[in-house]
Amino acid sequence: MGKSIGQLTAAGSLAGTELIEIQKLSATVTITAATISAAAADNSYNDSGSGFVSAGFTVGMHVRVSGFIGNAANNITDAVVTAVTASKLTIGGTDGDVIVDDAAGESVTITAWESVYATADQLLAAIDAADVTYTPADATDWDADTDPGNVDDALDQLANRMVAAEAFTLADDSVTNVKLAEVATATIKGRTTAGAGNPEDLTAAQAAAILQGDGLTATLAGFRGIPQNSNSADYTCVAADAGKHILHPAADANARIFTIPANASVAFPVGTTITFVNQTSQVVSIAITTDTLTLAGSTTTGTRSLAQNGVATAIKVSSTSWIISGSGLT
Repeated sequence: MGKSIGQLTAAGSLAGTELIEIQKLSATVTITAATISAAAADNSYNDSGSGFVSAGFTVGMHVRVSGFIGNAANNITDAVVTAVTASKLTIGGTDGDVIVDDAAGESVTITAWESVYATADQLLAAIDAADVTYTPADATDWDADTDPGNVDDALDQLANRMVAAEAFTLADDSVTNVKLAEVATATIKGRTTAGAGNPEDLTAAQAAAILQGDGLTATLAGFRGIPQNSNSADYTCVAADAGKHILHPAADANARIFTIPANASVAFPVGTTITFVNQTSQVVSIAITTDTLTLAGSTTTGTRSLAQNGVATAIKVSSTSWIISGSGLT
């Protein structure tokens, strides 16, 4: 024979052969009569028909009482009998404290609970075979607002809902901020990983990179200042240079050529600006490939020269045309 539940260790697992004590209502120790009343003074049920002893009630039994309508508090699921005579059942402990006076005249049933034993496997088989009735508190908890009627069907509905969980749809506007995952200070929800996927926690720098784009959309968020791209060699501008300044630093005492690429190579949007700064005594030549670079206030086109400490800004005015102006620019 298997162990009882109480004999299992804390880490023990159920094998299905363990004995489980089950309380069921007795088919023999029971009485139903309209002669039963309730008395609060001594926590008792009283039968003017004197049927308690002949019904088989004894001290120590657990009983269920039902049928009181005038004072439903006298209907007790598990009351302990502390004394019994033919005409009186006395209820002890806290169960007796709820008894209130109630006259006879209602059809009252008092039935003893009795212990039976079954294995876990037997219990589950009995539940399945008996189609045990189950009534939920709210029928709308079930499929199509229909009470499943028994435990077996209820478990089937639960299993079906678990399988279909992926199809669950939240109502519009039903998720509040407090239901979202917490984020660190100065963190923004977004996504930088290529392709569709779950949201990610972005740093300010990552969010700024998304807002600023690749430099090929003039209407995206820009910079608070004019970021620097320092070069000590000949250099051709790239899309990321939009809105920045290209510096020829004092440490590089060599003439350099900074080139604006053709629209066919880098399609800067109209409105793009690029600033050039020369800190050396060597001239920086600002060149353009196949597009047109015009000196502001003139019709002169082509490569321009930027003297020491000169600053010049070029702005793209059409797909293939730029205008440049500044100090120290010729």
